[in-house]
Amino acid sequence: MQHDIHRWVGMLWIGFLVLWTAGALVQKRTLRKEPISSRLLQLCLCGVAYMLLASPQLNFGLLAAPFVPGNIFFSLLGLSLTILGFAFAIWARVFLGGNWSSAVTIKADHELVRGTGLMPW
Repeated sequence: MQHDIHRWVGMLWIGFLVLWTAGALVQKRTLRKEPISSRLLQLCLCGVAYMLLASPQLNFGLLAAPFVPGNIFFSLLGLSLTILGFAFAIWARVFLGGNWSSAVTIKADHELVRGTGLMPW
């Protein structure tokens, strides 16, 4: 059962990345973006965090212990949270439309998006 859940998570990630890449085709033209040094710092910190979480060589202390038990409840909970996270990210990207960017940027015809897309105010 848990093997099936892991397979579903993998398929969800592949589908999400395809949708995310397709969404990049409808972005507005970038006029100005954040400095490369700021972006590199963010990427380096993400890389360090990934290495601490995923590297089997760093298997000591608290990093060696699982923080949730490996049972079906937590596997289904993780799958549900993954689906909710993907749904939220896709909703946000659709709602922001051409103004969306993974980095801090100023777009051509940039506009302030003030609603939530769900609420009338």
